[in-house]
Amino acid sequence: MRDNLAEDDLKTQELYKKFRGILNKLTPQKFDTLLDKVKSLEINNQKRMEGVIDLLFEKAIEEPNFSEAYANMCQKLSVLKVPSDNNPEQQVNFRGLIISKCQNQFETGKSDEQLMKMENELAETKDARIP
Repeated sequence: MRDNLAEDDLKTQELYKKFRGILNKLTPQKFDTLLDKVKSLEINNQKRMEGVIDLLFEKAIEEPNFSEAYANMCQKLSVLKVPSDNNPEQQVNFRGLIISKCQNQFETGKSDEQLMKMENELAETKDARIP
């Protein structure tokens, strides 16, 4: 049993590594090709889907210049469904999980720190241009 868990964890980590690599290459020009690669990944349980959502969310926050590509990726993956961790008879979907992630981030204010940092950087950039 323990070997199965370790093997599953290794597969999950490999999935995250592959997905991170895809996100690093994501551009509007490569979108369709990379979307096909994402669809071929084994995102087959709630834990893995939540991990993929976390990676996608963090990448979108870190790189707002590519927000359109990340939003398109979310839109295309929104129909993806996997068995629930709590009840394998029920399904959870990408759309519901990412909406919950966004709502939790909004309510906990974690993104406020990042927003303040970006506002400060923007203010510094404006100040640097003023003669």
